[in-house]
Amino acid sequence: GLRLAREDLAKARKNLQKLESRGAEEKKKLVEENDRLKAVTAPGGAGHPC
Repeated sequence: GLRLAREDLAKARKNLQKLESRGAEEKKKLVEENDRLKAVTAPGGAGHPC
């Protein structure tokens, strides 16, 4: 039982690390997209009505 619990814990940790790295990727994408949108909507930017 204890060994099995340890294996489950190890698996859970691995999955968590995968999720965290994936989350970091997603966050990076969101930040890049946000910066792009800011550039577009900034005064003098391509999408600004001025």
